[in-house]
Amino acid sequence: MKNKSSVSSLTALFSLNFFLYGLNALYYSFMPVYLDMYHTNVSKGILLSVGPVVSVIAPIFWGKIADKSSTKNRIVALTIILSAAAFFSAYFSHSFLYLFIIFIVIMFFMSPFGGLVDTITLEYSSQNGVNYGPIRLMGTIGYGLIAFIISLFTANGILPVFVSYIVIAAIAAVSAMMSPSVRGHAQPKQKLSLAPIFRDKGLMLIFAFTAISYFVFSFYQNFYSEYVLKTLGLPDWVWGLNVFLTITGEIPFFIFFGFIMKKLGKTKVIAISFVITVIRCFALAFAKDAFSILTTAVLTGFCVTPVTYCASVYINEHIPENLKASGQSVMYAFFTSIPRIISSLAGGFIVSSIGVSGALIICGIISAISLLLLPLTRKYKIDY
Repeated sequence: MKNKSSVSSLTALFSLNFFLYGLNALYYSFMPVYLDMYHTNVSKGILLSVGPVVSVIAPIFWGKIADKSSTKNRIVALTIILSAAAFFSAYFSHSFLYLFIIFIVIMFFMSPFGGLVDTITLEYSSQNGVNYGPIRLMGTIGYGLIAFIISLFTANGILPVFVSYIVIAAIAAVSAMMSPSVRGHAQPKQKLSLAPIFRDKGLMLIFAFTAISYFVFSFYQNFYSEYVLKTLGLPDWVWGLNVFLTITGEIPFFIFFGFIMKKLGKTKVIAISFVITVIRCFALAFAKDAFSILTTAVLTGFCVTPVTYCASVYINEHIPENLKASGQSVMYAFFTSIPRIISSLAGGFIVSSIGVSGALIICGIISAISLLLLPLTRKYKIDY
């Protein structure tokens, strides 16, 4: 009976990763499309920056709660359910003020998703000798597959996106509660200081690379869909297939996650990711047809995700147990959310001035310059 229970709970953890990252796909892949229907690039950029502003605070809040909770699973399930109610509410009005408020609520509950589920998965994997990569791979597949499937139903309207979020959220919440329980390690009344996280110079360096990656990727998420669907006039399924193909690079990364991190180390993984990012940005800037766009999409999975998980692994290896969820939350709060804010606000104005292609060239140049930071990885010993 115990073995059956273990198998069912591990299956639920696979399911949680699949459906939770599918929820992220619905927001990041289709909210920009929804806003394109009713708003200019400038107002769209402002609205898309609202969520990341909230994400600077919310993950820290939920991370501390998770570290003090009897199980982190309960906190994940709670945020999923509340995010579903907020997400569905966005469908009922497209006025600027209404969506401004709704986006605040959505991201208050959505922004801790990545940090919390990664903490649960990494802790369970390291404590039970389970390979982390295949479990997290389900999140990658869920992100791409759900985005592609839903895109097949959006030609006549955006409503399927909102309905799907409710259904998928219900499955994800149940999966969270059925997954292996991972408890919080801090005492309920213990005051948690984040100082040890910010004092770790190696972690701050990886966070800097993470921030740059998210700045570039956020621009792509927010504005490239309009370029594909409106400027180039390609059908909806091209964007859906594009989103699906963006995760293909993540598949070998997570399948061979342990081997890659052991043999290459964090420095080489970050270096390879940034070189590919430079190539990808310039390729997308000059892509004008579906074949070129979809071919380049395959490179996306080799960019932001490996950098993010170098940081996650470093946190799991070097940050004290009672701060692991908070450590992940700090990354998602400050080093992914703030870059998203800057990218959303600046992107709206830049696209209005020089277009999507010009902005992508700027992103490529920023990524190339960032490679100059690599020698610091040896100084701060991030591979040790």
